[in-house]
Amino acid sequence: MIALPPIFAPGKWKKIHFYLLRILLLFIVLCAGVNVYGQKETANWFFGSRAGLNFNGSAPTAITNGFLYTLEGCSAISDSTGRLLFYTDGVRVWNRTHQIMANGTGLWGNWYSTQSALIVKQPSQNQYYIFTADFQAGAFGNYGGLAYSIVDMSLEDGLGAVTTKNTPLLTPTAEKVTAVHHKNGSDIWIMTQHWGSNEKYAWLLTSSGLNPVPVISRLGIIHNDPVNGNGQSQGYMKFSHNGRKVASAITQTKIIELYDFDNTTGLLSNLKTLNLDDGYYGLEFSPNDSILYTTSNAKLYQFQVDLPSEQQIYNSRFLVHEIPLSPSAFLFGSVQLALDSRIYVAKSLLDSLGAITNPNAPGASCNYRHNAVSLKGRSNTLGLPNFVQSLFTYKVKDPAPQPSDSTNTTNPNAGISINPLPYTSNYVIEVQDPELKYVEVYLYNNIGQLVFTQKENTVSKKYATVLDLSRHARAIYFVAVLTNKGKVIRKIMKL
Repeated sequence: MIALPPIFAPGKWKKIHFYLLRILLLFIVLCAGVNVYGQKETANWFFGSRAGLNFNGSAPTAITNGFLYTLEGCSAISDSTGRLLFYTDGVRVWNRTHQIMANGTGLWGNWYSTQSALIVKQPSQNQYYIFTADFQAGAFGNYGGLAYSIVDMSLEDGLGAVTTKNTPLLTPTAEKVTAVHHKNGSDIWIMTQHWGSNEKYAWLLTSSGLNPVPVISRLGIIHNDPVNGNGQSQGYMKFSHNGRKVASAITQTKIIELYDFDNTTGLLSNLKTLNLDDGYYGLEFSPNDSILYTTSNAKLYQFQVDLPSEQQIYNSRFLVHEIPLSPSAFLFGSVQLALDSRIYVAKSLLDSLGAITNPNAPGASCNYRHNAVSLKGRSNTLGLPNFVQSLFTYKVKDPAPQPSDSTNTTNPNAGISINPLPYTSNYVIEVQDPELKYVEVYLYNNIGQLVFTQKENTVSKKYATVLDLSRHARAIYFVAVLTNKGKVIRKIMKL
């Protein structure tokens, strides 16, 4: 009688069959096409007078080693795990080590521009566009329009470099630039207001680059009042987080315009105009997009923008907070949603931010806290970081290039492999690269919550670890492995 090899010996076949069944089930799940979502690109804020906040923990914490100083607009970007990449005031760009990025000076934004800068990741690429809006529509001989520069994060050992600088898009423009994802969840719309007309321009950024042909919507007032050096150019423009509405504050004219937005075609429609008694500046939608918060000097207001008529929206105005005016009184500035679903309020020259802690609630139930988070000795000016609006509450596909879903879990470019250990709930993660410097491992559950982190900051050539899922529930997970040479994100499963 011929002896069976040990692997097929009686008593072991059931284990082998069960293991093969698990691999088959895992393959089926992996091929089902579950999307990987980016969640923490907005985790790091830099603004004001060297102020900053980090939102990676359960509560925001002050960052005091940033170098950005600006009176108004700024932008920052992190990767999907919340690791800082770079930040900008629209003129200079700092990398994650807080040094000026290679070729990162002389951009065409301005410290006095409402929305001086906006960083947008190009879908499926390791490149980021910095859109810059100059101040007051060129009233003082400056460029006065919208331009873009490109950062390539594969350069300078992963610290990034500006490779294309100050490509003109439209001039002159108001001090406005905002962005939101296309309905397809990958491409991104970028919008501004043309100066000298009532035209709103929208460009689409795709994996192939920026489409140079804009979609133009003609509605609302004509922006051309030269008083106060084209002062009508000031005030925020914001998309709603679900990409269905746009709000625009025209500070000098004392109006807010609301539009419906088609995030497939890029067109605006259904204008509603709120004629107000003061100049409004900052704007932000609540997480569920039913309420618009706005600032006017020392006042903070809300409007219920889900109501059907212009008059009903106007009548819903509620004074959330007011500061008694005096020669030493500060002004409210920007309002911005954060990862913790609170809306933060800039208070010029002070060392804390206000916060609306329940922003989906109308009236006093929105619960404004005046000194909600300390900046640890740093101070506000008027601006807070400008982000792609849909990164907060509207889950979008991770735009980074991902390897195809299959049982092959190796990315030869990054030297990273992720493989299951038979008969266990463990996965072996191995990294090999002669230039390997650091390895970071992140485990997320299927709703994007971070459940495990492991970091090794001093690694040479090889790295190996075992990811133990025994303490976690039976479910689908996503494991992200980041190194100085690249990253791999994989769907894994505990049965």
